[in-house]
Amino acid sequence: MENLFFFNGTISHNMEWVTAKAIEFLKQTTTNDEKNKSDKPFFLYFNPTVPHPFGNVAESLKSFSCRETPNSILDEEPIVPKMTGDYSSCKRYRDTIFERSGYSTSDHALGSIWVDDSVGALLETLEEIGELENTIFLFQIDHGVEAKNTHWENGNRIAQFVHYPKEFGTGGMKLSVPVSTIDIVPTLLDFANVSPDVRYDMDGVSWRDKYMKENIIPSSNSRCLLSELRKNRSLVCGKCHKLIALLPGNGQTKLFGSSVGFDTDKTKMYFNLCSKEGEYVDYPANSTESTNVAYSNWGTFNAMKDVLNCFLEKTSPQNPPDYDTSSCSFSEAMDIYRGITTPPAVLPVPTPLSRSRAFSPTISPTQECVDATSFEVVGGPSVGQTRTCAWVELKKELRCTGLD
Repeated sequence: MENLFFFNGTISHNMEWVTAKAIEFLKQTTTNDEKNKSDKPFFLYFNPTVPHPFGNVAESLKSFSCRETPNSILDEEPIVPKMTGDYSSCKRYRDTIFERSGYSTSDHALGSIWVDDSVGALLETLEEIGELENTIFLFQIDHGVEAKNTHWENGNRIAQFVHYPKEFGTGGMKLSVPVSTIDIVPTLLDFANVSPDVRYDMDGVSWRDKYMKENIIPSSNSRCLLSELRKNRSLVCGKCHKLIALLPGNGQTKLFGSSVGFDTDKTKMYFNLCSKEGEYVDYPANSTESTNVAYSNWGTFNAMKDVLNCFLEKTSPQNPPDYDTSSCSFSEAMDIYRGITTPPAVLPVPTPLSRSRAFSPTISPTQECVDATSFEVVGGPSVGQTRTCAWVELKKELRCTGLD
């Protein structure tokens, strides 16, 4: 309701009306009226206004009628199969939402039931007009909730379900790697048999053949996906590897992470999103993003930094558009750093008495490396003493890859 404030509070959520208009559109595609009938494929973009954590759903269900809409006051209540059509009145239908929620006052709980009924009515209509088996039904939420506007997993991951029995059957399948919202347009154009030769260039890829139709299970390292918000970025490669790159300062990602006890003391952080068995840890299980493990996964961390820099170069407005990200290969970057499991030993790790966390090397990747012959102890019982660095020669290949 808060998104409708410009109506001065005179209207509210009305899922019955929204659903009725969608059903009206669907039925027009198969009408027996030759004058209005169309054999062309149809596209419906359906936007429920619920649920929302602070969306006043309970107030809408109690204080507004099904006749009140942003367009006008309807002459009569919309009749929607599996919603109002199954009850004596719209009010009686809305009462059942409270009953089925256990008389909850939670906007999220009530809104979830309301939108579930609405989606069920659409599916019922598609089945009634004989188009359910031949329709791609994509259900998707707009963003994560708890960590909205951040780069943590429960902020930039969303639920997505696709129902298309004609091509995928009804047995159910789940992709082993993430896909992105940027893949939706090329995927739908692929299903519509629109040739790539006549499409606009796009960052996304169709997962119709690559991931689904041919039942190919991609390697866990086969693809990286970049997210960007106010110049803060996150990169996910496969299902397990994640890099977060933040601007200096206290942005929303850092503030939220700090508030829940996450490790946010660096501008670049690496997280392994999987369990020891290699399976993605689904929310709300204990988050794997609580601890930055870049130091113990130094090669992977640096490989992901290389991929991120490659992506940023390709998407920079200062360069001509380049939609081919094949050169930003995570597996190839991993080959470069494979076997490097810890950061360069050219800088000593402070003792626990001097700092609570390991500090980051400050050598720039473009700075010339110069072998040090000694270093001064900066903490602990041996403060002021010097120690030799003859062992640095043995670690040359690991130097100049600072954690910035």
